[in-house]
Amino acid sequence: MAKAEAAGFQNPLIVKPRKGLSYREPFNPRSPDQIRQLLDIFKIRVSKKTEKDDVSTDKTVLEELAKKFEKLDDSKPKSIFKDLLAIRELTKLHSAYLSTIPTLVNPVTGRIHPNFNQARAVTGRLSCDSPNLQQVPKRKEYGLLVRKGFVPKDGYVFIQSDWSQVELRILAHLANEVVMKEAFRQNRDLHSYTAKVINGYEETEEEIKVLYPGQRDFAKTLLFGKIYGLSKHGAAPRLGISVAEAEEILNGLDKALPGVQPYMDQCARRCSLKRYVDTMGGRRRRLIDKHGNRPYNWKNMAGNFGIQGTAADILKIAMNYIHAYFKENDIPARMLLTIHDEIIVEAREDQKLLVLNKVKYYMEHCLKLFGWKFDVPLTAEACIQTRWGTKL
Repeated sequence: MAKAEAAGFQNPLIVKPRKGLSYREPFNPRSPDQIRQLLDIFKIRVSKKTEKDDVSTDKTVLEELAKKFEKLDDSKPKSIFKDLLAIRELTKLHSAYLSTIPTLVNPVTGRIHPNFNQARAVTGRLSCDSPNLQQVPKRKEYGLLVRKGFVPKDGYVFIQSDWSQVELRILAHLANEVVMKEAFRQNRDLHSYTAKVINGYEETEEEIKVLYPGQRDFAKTLLFGKIYGLSKHGAAPRLGISVAEAEEILNGLDKALPGVQPYMDQCARRCSLKRYVDTMGGRRRRLIDKHGNRPYNWKNMAGNFGIQGTAADILKIAMNYIHAYFKENDIPARMLLTIHDEIIVEAREDQKLLVLNKVKYYMEHCLKLFGWKFDVPLTAEACIQTRWGTKL
């Protein structure tokens, strides 16, 4: 909140406008109508509409405007949209966590005990609620501050471990994508290689990572987007480029990794015939009912579920091995939370290195122990934390 106040805002809900604005009434940044009035004052046109045909003021619109006006040094609304996004984030964090979590502390244990759901998420991953700790942001400053409020019990530390690019590794295996498989086996930077092929660079992959970080990020965004069915129209605003440029880059991606798109197409064909999609473990999700009804984006869902669902299967296999190790060896450590492909464990301080190494080991070797053939190595990164998000 202090940063919002320093930027000229008096309150996260009702604020006075900055000097230089022709808008003289108290401004509520949570009001879509008042944000639309602000757009009118600056004569900013927004094409995206709501269901009621009003100008949209959602997060994606504000992010695009913030990015657009950041490039204009003499622009009056240069930072207003960033401020609006920051206030929305603060308000969301306050309502979801800061004002809620103190009421959820168990009076006996003095700890938070979320509810975990085995079968709520369609991918098969664990979800949690009351509170939903899986949604606390980790890449934004305010979210990191909220995370730091969570601490282990006295004499204990957190062990945080997650897989490196597990979804892309699964894609490489399922699609039998030779280029991706070789990159992972040789521990090469896949995104730098992709950027190299798309742009025709002559530099090495390590040089591209240093010289062309923006192009590498483009390649990374597009490759992960491919898993979710990202189109040229979806890629263009995300990357801040034209639709024609996005189409050219996506064609370059298909050239760099020729096995990816055929796999996604194959998933759609199989789903059309069988009416369901499945994971490596055989867990199924029905997408087409007996009458032939299907979601509008069923083709994207067909390609995505095998990857996301298999990642969920692998996570639970690893968790079973980790839990069994703790139990069989009478180690006073336990898993507290999973977030996407990440596991957080609470371990006694004098056993932190032992637990870290074992968690990392089982995450990397769980499929071999389980008897699944997997063509690329799984790698995990682990660290010790004194607070959630604060490395030792």
